[in-house]
Amino acid sequence: MITVSGSLPPTAFMDNYGKRVFLQALIDRKAQLFGPTAAPGAEKDRLWREVFEDCMNKKCVGLRDVDHLRKTTWQNLQRRAKDKYERSRRGDGNAHLNEIDNMVINIIGTNFVNSSPDHSFNFGLTDDIDIKPSMSSENIDPDSDGCLLPTSRKRSYRATPDSNAFVNFNNMLDFDTSNILLQALQQQQQQVERERQNRDDTCEPTESDEEDQLKLRKLRAEVRKLEAEADKIRAEADSENQRNRLLQLDIELKELQVLKIKKELGIVKNGRIDQ
Repeated sequence: MITVSGSLPPTAFMDNYGKRVFLQALIDRKAQLFGPTAAPGAEKDRLWREVFEDCMNKKCVGLRDVDHLRKTTWQNLQRRAKDKYERSRRGDGNAHLNEIDNMVINIIGTNFVNSSPDHSFNFGLTDDIDIKPSMSSENIDPDSDGCLLPTSRKRSYRATPDSNAFVNFNNMLDFDTSNILLQALQQQQQQVERERQNRDDTCEPTESDEEDQLKLRKLRAEVRKLEAEADKIRAEADSENQRNRLLQLDIELKELQVLKIKKELGIVKNGRIDQ
């Protein structure tokens, strides 16, 4: 298990900024981490520590430690992107890949689509999978890492025959079930299914990242518009007050001019004006 000196307490969900930083760090090291000539285990561990440190240095929130970032956050991002990609290929109009999903697909490729069981098995043995089931739970971001899909969509996805996000080892025929590695992977699959079922029972359907971003931009625009209107009203009020003051001074000046003219005409007597 990869560790760094001192794990960070979970402070918040990993937001889209953090995901972009994290995924860009993986893209920068894609060949070394995931390519055909990927680095050996110790070097790969070092690269994952670099990824974690990049996220820390760029002030990403929602970080815990290297192991959690590698075995939980990364897995959740993959699962979401693969599900949306496959549903989009099947013509699901509600499946739209956003920038985060496209970055994930950039890293993992699309070989998981319509692959044979052998290919699915090989995909499952990449660096991303922890052989020992992780008992730690992700900070549940209603928008991403935890509640990945509405309940109905997640259940229909599990029931899809060509879904390769997780290998159904119960249906594989050519593997020795006494194999230690296979047993470990079966345990992990069972753990993932239990966690997913728990999420099905607790998560409410969520809107896409794009819809959330559009709503946020709309609210900010409305605030700016209201502030501008308030500034305009204040400016008009100040201008109106100034006009009223000038008008009052003009009236007083004209009254003084009238008094002066009447005095010059001799119609002001004993300090009062004869009408």
